[in-house]
Amino acid sequence: MIRLGTHKDALSITELVIKFLTEDNAYTSHTTQPDREHIYSMITKLLHIGYVWVYETDQRVVGVLIAVKEPNLWYPDKVFLKEMIYYVEVDYRTTLAGGKLFVAYMKEGARLLKENNVVGYTATSMETTTKDYNLEKRGFTPKETLYMKEI
Repeated sequence: MIRLGTHKDALSITELVIKFLTEDNAYTSHTTQPDREHIYSMITKLLHIGYVWVYETDQRVVGVLIAVKEPNLWYPDKVFLKEMIYYVEVDYRTTLAGGKLFVAYMKEGARLLKENNVVGYTATSMETTTKDYNLEKRGFTPKETLYMKEI
């Protein structure tokens, strides 16, 4: 089941974010164990100021997609809905969990766009732990690619 997260979900969401940060992705090579208190604090804030969708099955949160409205640095009157975290536990990646989270995000982005509350919304095309999928089929236009040189 997809739903908006509540404060009661903050601990579960925190654990999912820590899993995201510690899996083989862009964050693992330059960090140690994530600061659980800091992440929990950020999650509680995002539950109030952002959009936090959770995928729940058997009364357990196993997936999350978090997005925030963010002004463009150079054009502050241009606000985008930006995907921040999109994570589903490994055992549920072959289910509909990820797709349903993404559909919820797309619906909200489309609604905000139609109501002129944002000028666009973003989606990450691929992390190192994600299958390569083509977002252009869903109406997205690629704008940039992020490369990271690490220590």
